[in-house]
Amino acid sequence: MKKMIKKVLGFVTIGNVSLLLVVVIGVFYIFINRFEPAILCMFLAVAIFFVNFLFRECDEALDLADKCKDNERDAVQETIWLYDELQLEMQRHRLTAIQGMKYKNKAEFMQRKKSLTQYLKRSDALDSIYEQEVERLHKMEKEIEKKNNDEKDQGTDSETETAKS
Repeated sequence: MKKMIKKVLGFVTIGNVSLLLVVVIGVFYIFINRFEPAILCMFLAVAIFFVNFLFRECDEALDLADKCKDNERDAVQETIWLYDELQLEMQRHRLTAIQGMKYKNKAEFMQRKKSLTQYLKRSDALDSIYEQEVERLHKMEKEIEKKNNDEKDQGTDSETETAKS
């Protein structure tokens, strides 16, 4: 019902009503043969028309600016999310590379290219590096999770909060 009323009477604004009123008064002055007030009313009607047009354009520009701001905010959030995902993926690739170095070390030992002491020494070093990188990966995941939870707590997810209440 509201949509139908808005569709039928959507043109009824203060500017349009004042424009219509000034035009009616101008036509009234023409009918009673008073042309100076009629001309003034017509000039006033033209001025009101231009002011309405400018306000309409400004309103559309403001709406467009709001849309641009929303799109920019969404793009920044998406960029931050992609950066975090890239960092996690790089860390996972580091872990894969360290595992590859472990297998290479073991293969060299099995082919008798390295002695047992060299193998154990390198294996211990690779294990400690691997453990450090795993801890770093878990720390990064926790930081990203905390950052995502903080963003949700700041009110960006108000729909779920109202649904819970």
